[in-house]
Amino acid sequence: KAVRNVSLVVEKGRTLGLVGESGSGKSTVARCITGLLKSDSGKIVVLGRDISQESERDMRSFRQDLQIVFQEPLESLDPRYRISKSIAEPLILHTKLDKKEIRSRVLLLMKQVSLSEDLLDRFPHELSGGQQQRVNIARALVTNPKVVILDEPTASLDVSVQLEILELLIKLQKDLDLTYILISHNLATVRAICDTVSVMYLGEIIESGTADEIFDAPKN
Repeated sequence: KAVRNVSLVVEKGRTLGLVGESGSGKSTVARCITGLLKSDSGKIVVLGRDISQESERDMRSFRQDLQIVFQEPLESLDPRYRISKSIAEPLILHTKLDKKEIRSRVLLLMKQVSLSEDLLDRFPHELSGGQQQRVNIARALVTNPKVVILDEPTASLDVSVQLEILELLIKLQKDLDLTYILISHNLATVRAICDTVSVMYLGEIIESGTADEIFDAPKN
């Protein structure tokens, strides 16, 4: 089994860091939580709702409250879509807003992630890596989710851009009262922004605690 004996709890408005070497099962856990993969056993309770056995149809309506930002910003965007359509797509799928309301919401998210309106009609390949990831963040937040999973959101970006994206994520969490699950190899990043940390090894959680406990007095 890729993942077993995994138990995670994250409080509202807080950030849980999930760390471990490549292949330890972190991204598999993220995909199970979002319903992109079905778990074979156990329960996945998000916002008081057990989604582990939800149908794809039920999960589609729930995804406006639960979003994910992936590692590769360019690969996460449809190359055929202009930026305006990429950000608007979740609203089209999950809400009944009209075109005017959708455009207003898209413009608001562009402003919140510090993207210029001039970029609305561009295609993903015409943006920098940092701009592409800001688009992905805007798209994830456009439906007003309560929980956001960040799967190595800065790993493929330049170091200077990584800091900008992390500062943006911290600001958005405070402004929008978001709950994060951050998957990362970067221990400095995890310590800086996570309240609690769980360590994975070979598909299992081998240690959990506050960020200070894990980094100052690790048990494993």
